[in-house]
Amino acid sequence: MKTAPAIHRDTWLLLGVGLILAAWCAVVYRAGGYYVQRDVLICQISGYAALGYLAASLCSGPIWTLLGRFGFRIEREFSARFSRNAGIASAIAAAAHTIIALLTFLKLDWFAVLRIPYLKWGGLALLVLLVLLFASFKPLMGALQWKLWKPLFRLSFLAATLALPHALYAPFAWRWLILALYSGALLISLLRWIPERKLQKQPATPLGSRN
Repeated sequence: MKTAPAIHRDTWLLLGVGLILAAWCAVVYRAGGYYVQRDVLICQISGYAALGYLAASLCSGPIWTLLGRFGFRIEREFSARFSRNAGIASAIAAAAHTIIALLTFLKLDWFAVLRIPYLKWGGLALLVLLVLLFASFKPLMGALQWKLWKPLFRLSFLAATLALPHALYAPFAWRWLILALYSGALLISLLRWIPERKLQKQPATPLGSRN
């Protein structure tokens, strides 16, 4: 009998964060209060969750490279899995953010996306993330093969670029938080240019091994 694949700790971590944020949104909605404040907070939680997951997906590679310089052995499977799962979480959070906005502020006015500039940027970013989401399923990844998947993954940078004007010009946006997040992500992304140190023969500290 074929057993179900084990869920790794890093996957549980991403899933746990998502469940906590979803529960937070549910509590805020059920708490009631002035509906505008409630809707704003729910949109902010889902939107910043999408940005945070996307930053984790893009910045994980440079961070593993830096850890490799200090003697940590980063398994390629762990690095690819974490980046892929964080990207999937970002697409799901972005889709939830869109649905919440349509049900609250936009009152199911789909054509507002074509009229309002910052919504256009957000819609394009969501479209890119959804393409990556469908391409991230293992059957499609196997069909695409790594040579094609790796360039496709770079579309994540395009999604992050499109999401920036959407987040900055959105009503009630915390612009200082957005600028801090993007500045930090840009600084971390520069770490990918640091050459990884060749590991010596002494035992290295494993990270991301199977549980």
